[in-house]
Amino acid sequence: MIMRFKLALIGLAVVLAGAPRQGEADIVVQGAFTGDVSEGFETIAQGHYTSLNAFGGFATLTETTNNLDVVNGSVGSVYTIVPRSGNHLGFSQMDSNFGILSITMSSPVQSFGGYFGEVYGPAAGHAGTGADASISFFDGSHNLLGSATMSTPGGSLAWNGWASTGAGISEVDISGTVANDGVFHVGLAYDDVQLTYAQPTATPLPSTIIMLASSALILAPVLGLRRAGNAGRRKWLPLDELAESTTPDHVAGCVTL
Repeated sequence: MIMRFKLALIGLAVVLAGAPRQGEADIVVQGAFTGDVSEGFETIAQGHYTSLNAFGGFATLTETTNNLDVVNGSVGSVYTIVPRSGNHLGFSQMDSNFGILSITMSSPVQSFGGYFGEVYGPAAGHAGTGADASISFFDGSHNLLGSATMSTPGGSLAWNGWASTGAGISEVDISGTVANDGVFHVGLAYDDVQLTYAQPTATPLPSTIIMLASSALILAPVLGLRRAGNAGRRKWLPLDELAESTTPDHVAGCVTL
């Protein structure tokens, strides 16, 4: 009986140790997938926006310098990018303004991905190779879950996708980086962006319960005791010996010898 109790407590400790806590996660690369919700910008009118209700109302897009556009057809500068599907695509002109494109979800997601590219590259006035964008992931309390470098090729759209192994993703921030010519180059185009809903995770138990479980492991050998008296002496015996007793007069874990 004591052994079974010990094993149960050890199992509880393992579960508690492995349970994800708020803000704890690994962001891992994920190949192309079809999400629970997606945004190809086909149902959004062409135009310039300061805030964009997207993904059927599931998420909102903003850009810190208010350079947020839905383009019908192609968008270009040094390079020209066309939609991956349909006629529309999203575009954020972050060049020289150090803008940040934010995608804020109404509830956490487990995976984020889409097709991204930029319109800058080697050309007159743009001696560098262009610059890949950087991306950061946050939970609902705006704790940073992880960051990565995106592949944003000049003149085409490339898949970029990630998943959280722990806490759900509530916000994604995308910003440009400085190219090797010393100029901040990102005119970011994007299409067919995918989101996968977060799966429910067990809520970790309070640290007090963890401490009690640890204490119980220490005290387990003496939890079940019985008292035997003989000539004024008391003897304490383990509970597993008590379980073998057939003496009819044992009461509440004690037996009189």
